[in-house]
Amino acid sequence: MRSRFLLLSLLACAACEAPTEPEDDAAEVASGVGALTSDACMERAQAKAKAWAAQGMPSAQVELRTQTLVAGCLGVTDAATARFIATIRVDLFRASRQVIAGASTPEQFVLRARDRGQKARLARQTPGYAAAVARGDADGDLVPDDRDRCPGTPDLQPTDARGCPQRPEQAPRPIAPSAQALAPLLSRFNLVVDPRCDGAPSPSTPGPIKTGYWDGTSNVVLAGVTNQPAQCLVIYEIDGRFVNQNWAETGQLPPKYPRFVLRASEATPMAGLATGQLRFQVLPTDPRDVGNRKIFASFLGQYELVDWRVRAVNGNGQKSPWSDWQHLRHLAPI
Repeated sequence: MRSRFLLLSLLACAACEAPTEPEDDAAEVASGVGALTSDACMERAQAKAKAWAAQGMPSAQVELRTQTLVAGCLGVTDAATARFIATIRVDLFRASRQVIAGASTPEQFVLRARDRGQKARLARQTPGYAAAVARGDADGDLVPDDRDRCPGTPDLQPTDARGCPQRPEQAPRPIAPSAQALAPLLSRFNLVVDPRCDGAPSPSTPGPIKTGYWDGTSNVVLAGVTNQPAQCLVIYEIDGRFVNQNWAETGQLPPKYPRFVLRASEATPMAGLATGQLRFQVLPTDPRDVGNRKIFASFLGQYELVDWRVRAVNGNGQKSPWSDWQHLRHLAPI
């Protein structure tokens, strides 16, 4: 049971989709971003993340600023508090990825999560605490510099309220599963961690080029990411929408929504591709995915309206924003 609880914590943190120009973020939160509808606010935050990544902003800064805006979308109106919440989310994301990669232990994760929880309670109970952290926290331990008695603590190091590493009696050894006990549970979720991607930024946004039938198979052509280390694993996630208008009245196929992934290493050569473009053959009998790939390959030509988009995920779980949808329209199913 403890293993499953920790697994859920890890997955929640890994999904947190992890200081420059804080004034801009403060203005964004304070101007009432949260007054937008939740969906519109989240879309706005995603659009800004996409723009920041396109400008070459380091991924850590993109993650922190995006999570600051997300906190605003969830109703936080104080910019310093939003930044504080964002920092905790990004820290837990990083800590969870270290466990998944085998770089730290489940016990260390529990200690780090406990520390960030204590800092969150301290911020709730102490007026002005988040603002003090925003004014200065050089070592990132969520203790303001003006009251940090142990500056320069290591990254993600749990500390007491004075910013000093916790003594054993302050942080008793938590009850946590071993890495060996956690491994079988993590393996069920097909999480990827690739040390060759260490230090890589979030992937740039790929772009859909075209899809259709040629060479006897269904094909997808997209513009690949360009900002990842040469050996870093890159996976492309394809999201499709297949629709026949008035299908219920005409007896045509009902809507289908295939989603599947393609590894960059699966790309196959094709004459005429521009630099950076990748072509994938999507086979209905592909043993790597007999579900959604099969739907995409088998039914692509049987729908009047086909929309698809793509995003990239690298080997450390960093995701690009989704591309815009590409719309294909057939006058009739072919």
